[in-house]
Amino acid sequence: MKIGLLSPYCSQNHGTVLQAFALAYKIKQLGKDCEYLRWNLLNPSTWGKVVFLLKHPLFLIRSKQTRKKNSKDLDYSFLREPDFVSIIKKNERFVEENTPVSQKLYYSDDITDALIEYDHFIVGSDQTWCPDALYQYSPYYLPYVNKKIKSSYACSMGRPVDEVNFKKFLKNRLRSFDNVSCRDRSNAIMLSDLLNRSVPNVLDPTLLLNKNEWKPYMAKVENMPERYIVCYILGEKKVIGEYANRMGKELGIPVYYIMTRPSSCQYSNVLKDVGAAEFLWLIDNCEYLVTDSFHGTIFAINFHKQVIAFDKHEGNMYDNGRIKDVLSSYGIEQCYIPDSSDKEFPKAIDYCAVDEILQNRRNLSLDYLETIIK
Repeated sequence: MKIGLLSPYCSQNHGTVLQAFALAYKIKQLGKDCEYLRWNLLNPSTWGKVVFLLKHPLFLIRSKQTRKKNSKDLDYSFLREPDFVSIIKKNERFVEENTPVSQKLYYSDDITDALIEYDHFIVGSDQTWCPDALYQYSPYYLPYVNKKIKSSYACSMGRPVDEVNFKKFLKNRLRSFDNVSCRDRSNAIMLSDLLNRSVPNVLDPTLLLNKNEWKPYMAKVENMPERYIVCYILGEKKVIGEYANRMGKELGIPVYYIMTRPSSCQYSNVLKDVGAAEFLWLIDNCEYLVTDSFHGTIFAINFHKQVIAFDKHEGNMYDNGRIKDVLSSYGIEQCYIPDSSDKEFPKAIDYCAVDEILQNRRNLSLDYLETIIK
């Protein structure tokens, strides 16, 4: 049996790359063949675009609405700049070397051809069921899959969901899934109520691998000191860098900032050429991680690092709250810092207690994954 996986799997975002790799790694370790489907929404040919728009006449209107909504989020136009293109190329190489991906490129109008290739479809994790995208046109709800097994593993929505229309859409699409699971605790409860069935809250795929399993996929960053603090900021909140800088001065440990946005270059000790493999190594060898990244936070937990975590956005933005939620699930909510750079440093994490929780959840999540693929 061959499993077709659907999830973002290549990006400048290291968490996206690593969660996709991790799910395929574990499925193969459990004895099943799998690969990610390469797909684009629109066939670039003129005729392909015409056919798509005839089938979906509201697409242009909804696309414009989505761009307007996304304009309130962070700007990512800088990804075309050479320094950031270099990071994307590194992550592309990581995917080419480690993550199974289909040779065939599918488009929305011919993705049904995949039904010939795969016996089971699994939608992966990283914000695949996000209500802020053009979700009506997304393949992550498997609308074309009939008479095949369809499942989800740790699907994420990025934030708690309460929109009535989106809930109706979810109920309609997911009721035909054989297996549904969710990465977000609050949304697992919501989906259980919505679908009138148990929706397990399972681990992000990256946590299915222990530290030793990640070791072969790390790439050493040269000329790093024995002790250092890593600051990994995906948003643009100045308070995070200020906090890391104060921590470095008070503890007498240098702070290294992983370049993620042009604003990263305002700091000294900027690491400019960090791909997913270097990202793993830097966290594995640091003393502290200061971050607003969900995956940065959980890698720090997995690698037994002292983590100080912030929300990415100011105010009540769409993906705020998940950092605090994941820290609370391991009993280390003291590592969540509200928006202030002068807060006291949190007490050291007791990893004996954290490991007990993590290993129990890892066992349950692996049992769930093994059950759905067999």
